Amino acid sequence: MTDGWMLKIAIGISLAMGGLACDSGGGGGDADAGGGAGGAPGAAEAAQGLTGIVIAPASARLTPGVPRQFTAYGEYAEGEPRDITALCTWTSSAPEVAEISNEPGSKGLATVHTTGAVTFTATLGDVTSSLPLGQACEYPEGFAAQLGLGDVVPPFGFAPAYGANGQAIDFSMQALHCDESVRTLVFMLGTGWCGACSAMAQRLSQENAAIEAAGGKVILVELEDADSAPADSEAARQHWDRLVGVESSLLRVGDASSTPSAGFLGTAARGILNGYPTTFIVRRSDMRVIAVDQPILPVVQDPDLDWTEPYVPEFSPNCGPADEEMGEPNDTPAQATPLAAGMVSGGICTPAPDFFQVDIAGPWRLTLNFTHSLGDLDVFVWDVNTEGPLQRNGEPVGSANIANEEQFEFTGPALVQVAGYNNASAHYNLTLEAL
Repeated sequence: MTDGWMLKIAIGISLAMGGLACDSGGGGGDADAGGGAGGAPGAAEAAQGLTGIVIAPASARLTPGVPRQFTAYGEYAEGEPRDITALCTWTSSAPEVAEISNEPGSKGLATVHTTGAVTFTATLGDVTSSLPLGQACEYPEGFAAQLGLGDVVPPFGFAPAYGANGQAIDFSMQALHCDESVRTLVFMLGTGWCGACSAMAQRLSQENAAIEAAGGKVILVELEDADSAPADSEAARQHWDRLVGVESSLLRVGDASSTPSAGFLGTAARGILNGYPTTFIVRRSDMRVIAVDQPILPVVQDPDLDWTEPYVPEFSPNCGPADEEMGEPNDTPAQATPLAAGMVSGGICTPAPDFFQVDIAGPWRLTLNFTHSLGDLDVFVWDVNTEGPLQRNGEPVGSANIANEEQFEFTGPALVQVAGYNNASAHYNLTLEAL
């Protein structure tokens, strides 16, 4: 009997010399020598003198959605090892995790559905070999019904979720916890009626290549459709496809398709839902919420840091004192510059925002023009009571997209803030029109 390590050496030598002959037909002119053990022509002959089977590759990594070919090499009391893949009977211990084909022409080809433990078995005659792959992993304990910063998230899912080009997939936090190719899960909670959600989805789409390179996976969650009705994953797919493109790899899901029950995630996230959109990031290794409404890229690139405190990116000025508006300093609500109908030029040239006071009694339109590639600026109606953007129906009043222009309409006197997104800097023109 050839020892296992000697078989591996023999296989390596054979591959270096051009590969082992595949005995799929039972050996030359004896292809019809019978369909005995294993069920394929030539299997009975191949089973004679067989002392062992080695399945390769022995340390294969199974990736959901990626087929993987396995090969069975036979050990013989006499003679060299040979490829008996097509002659073996193949089985999987967990077809729900991964199936392995036993069909002629594709024997040994594994189809991986999800992560988890599975054992593939190859049998010829009285000889059987098994290859255990993957690891059974236990979902972290101690999760609660409500999400909170630092807490373990419940093992929820979506049935289905949609990926690129409308591909329907099963989404399970249990399965993702076992997927070591993922480091973080980035959830954006939004609605079909939320303009700021559209802008955030587009921002995430722009950043997605860098997010995926860092091991992140983005999930766009639509809680309600444009009519404020619960949104399922099909409605979410149609909505997000229009914003990020059908070929985007961002996952699209609707809360009405949540498991274990419809609306599960929206209910569980109430404790961290600060308005729309809200983003939260889960660290896959322990399934804990590590960040809420923080800049995405810094978190996914280093998920083991403490992200409980607000993160402020380093400021890099793209303009100077000569670019500032005439009303400077107007860095606080108390210093707000009166804004009359017409256009003013200014700049976010320091980390501080700019504030303006609009005193038009009727309806008006405000337009902010800038160079987005230089720095992303946003404009909002400011609420001095909450010290944040004024909220209406859970959505900030203002404009925050990824174009070179921000525009919104409002009625009556208001305090307005112009600020850089994530500490961005740029020169701008601000135009006020009475309607």
